[in-house]
Amino acid sequence: MEVVCGPVDAIFLYHTDDMIIGGANCMIEIQRQIIIDLANELHKHGMSLPPSVVFQFDNCGENKNKFMFAFMSLLVEHHIFDYIECNFLIVGHTHTSIDQYFGVLSTQIKNQKFIGSPIALWHLLDSAHGDEEKRPIVNRPITVIYDYKKAFLPYLNKILYFQVPHCFCFKRVLGKAIMKYKLFSSHASWLPKEPDIIAKTMQDLIRSRVSNIHLNQFIIIDNQDVLLNELGLSNDKTTAAHIIRNPALKQQIDDVQEVTPSLIEIELNSISQQQQRYRISFLISY
Repeated sequence: MEVVCGPVDAIFLYHTDDMIIGGANCMIEIQRQIIIDLANELHKHGMSLPPSVVFQFDNCGENKNKFMFAFMSLLVEHHIFDYIECNFLIVGHTHTSIDQYFGVLSTQIKNQKFIGSPIALWHLLDSAHGDEEKRPIVNRPITVIYDYKKAFLPYLNKILYFQVPHCFCFKRVLGKAIMKYKLFSSHASWLPKEPDIIAKTMQDLIRSRVSNIHLNQFIIIDNQDVLLNELGLSNDKTTAAHIIRNPALKQQIDDVQEVTPSLIEIELNSISQQQQRYRISFLISY
């Protein structure tokens, strides 16, 4: 994990053996350990955890699941953080600096004829990069994980289609964590939009609960208005009066209307394919 927070800008390295099963429980435990280790590192500088945090994850089932979201909600409700943002990389476009770091570790391990003990492996991982600045300031195994899935199961909300968006945020309202989402980080607004009247009681909050991820048309570029703006056909230019004054616009608008069904079909197919990729990665993880 690459951790950047105030004076801390370093690699936290955790590793497991075959006794530890991958999946949501393992990934949640790693996030918990990261938070503890970050708090300890900040304490050395006379500092404490910040009120907000941003997590960047690979877009796979063991990271993107209801149990991880339940853990994030718990961190907010217990005042560990006031605001959490989780971003998931686009499938097929996940080559980042941390992948390069892991690639060096993997190459070093494959190049060894014999690794005699777990301590030898830890030393190899610690010195694999050679550069002192790239050595992890945390390097230790995860030997025990808790059954978070069993603990969280009775409290999970039945939110559907959460595998489609790439960005989520969690904040506290009336002592409870609420989750919002965006398809991509480039989108301007978090959804669902908050009501004009802010909830003042727990009953108000419960009544405004959302159980589905609602997808607007042309959500791939945020919404239909953004599409029209990209084509130079903003709302103020598509009024009847404007079209009468500019006859050439009519043909352009007709062309957009003609291709709109095809664009919608392409978008629906892409969402369906993404859901299928998510299911496959989820099955592989578990």
